[in-house]
Amino acid sequence: MIMKKMERTTIIKLFVPLGVLFFLFFFYANSSSAASLQDQIDEAGAGDTVTIEEGIHEEVLHIDKPIHLKGLGEQQSRLLNKEAGTIIFIESDDVVIEGIAFEHTEEDTEEEVGYRQVTDPFDPEPVISADAPSDLHIIDNTFDAIGSGIYVTNGTDIEVARNSLIGVEAEYFMEGNAVELYDTDDVELRDNRVRYMMDGFYLDTLSRADITGNDVSESRYATHLMFSDQVTGDNNTYTDNVNGMMIMDSTNSSFSDNVFQEHFDVRGFGAMIFRSENIELLNNRISQNSTGIQLQETRGTTIRGNAITGNHVGLSWNMRNPDFVFTNNDMISNIIQTQALSDALPLDADGEGNYWDDYFMEDLTGDGVGELTYESGTVYDLILEEQPEWQLFFESPAVSLWSQTEEWLPAIGRETAVDNYPKVEEQWAEEPEQQSAWVYITIGFIFLAIAAAIIYYYRRNEYA
Repeated sequence: MIMKKMERTTIIKLFVPLGVLFFLFFFYANSSSAASLQDQIDEAGAGDTVTIEEGIHEEVLHIDKPIHLKGLGEQQSRLLNKEAGTIIFIESDDVVIEGIAFEHTEEDTEEEVGYRQVTDPFDPEPVISADAPSDLHIIDNTFDAIGSGIYVTNGTDIEVARNSLIGVEAEYFMEGNAVELYDTDDVELRDNRVRYMMDGFYLDTLSRADITGNDVSESRYATHLMFSDQVTGDNNTYTDNVNGMMIMDSTNSSFSDNVFQEHFDVRGFGAMIFRSENIELLNNRISQNSTGIQLQETRGTTIRGNAITGNHVGLSWNMRNPDFVFTNNDMISNIIQTQALSDALPLDADGEGNYWDDYFMEDLTGDGVGELTYESGTVYDLILEEQPEWQLFFESPAVSLWSQTEEWLPAIGRETAVDNYPKVEEQWAEEPEQQSAWVYITIGFIFLAIAAAIIYYYRRNEYA
């Protein structure tokens, strides 16, 4: 009996320490594997990479040292904030945010997200907020069901590239901006995709920025540029927004090889340039907008080599716009080619004009230029301003004949803009070939002859 008690006591004394050791081991292992992302960031050294494992992580992170925060890509590493608040605060230079799926909701319905956002519709919190960063790179991330995307102020050397930023399909005033930058220099916005935001890129007081290869649609403004200098933008596609590009109080900037298309809002412009100086629009396709290009109080604007096609109004201007250059553009299938809301502007420069598909004169000398000047602003255009329903007759045989007659017998006293060197062939080879104006004129004469024959027939029967 005594021996058995001693054996039990020995076993207990042996296994209790072992149990404690196993407990401590598993507790340590589990706590280590479950260390929060913030703990990993705090423990990382400058320049280290912190990898976010697969799964959903609901944390708010503060980065105050140079690190590379890297997800696994392909929606594997997800950072979630169900309260639609900021997920990452950055207060350091030399930070990289890469390969992370950010979400402002997990399974909420569109209506629930919209309701949450509209409770403070004019100031939704950004997913990433950075204060005075230098050398910040936000690349290859996805932002889904967000109220606002990326906010940077007082930064330098900022790269935002290959991100997808998707808001909620609701009224745009319920959303924030996909990328919002203030007082920031040396910026690269490249190959991002934006949907359902207030503005794709809201850029205020920037210097030396490059906007390249982005796709922005179903938002208010694709790019909203204010008080900025030395900005370039090329190979972007802006479709189905209120405005493609809004340029305000900015200088020395150039935009080329972009697509501004299907901005049909009543205030919809492919590109609107307001109170800005030395802005260039070069070789862009500007089509199917309420107004292709609108100018107001600009100086030194150059519009060259663009295809301005299928807009309700091709080019419109208001107030004074000195030092304006408009050459080598194709003006095709616009219901109103130009709309002068102030004094007429020149439509040629240095012996170079534009192609106008409603110009019917021939080139008799073989230099590619018509023998008579082109005058934009027909009586039909003036009627359209007062009675828009007349656009139903656009390019009808009767209106084509009317326009041709106006070239021979101009209306007296109307304000016109003149191209002294109108080209007889369009510049954009991929544009579909336009029907010859003489075809429409011939059809118009045929209809007039038929109408005259009918009138003659009924008059003869009446007096028979």
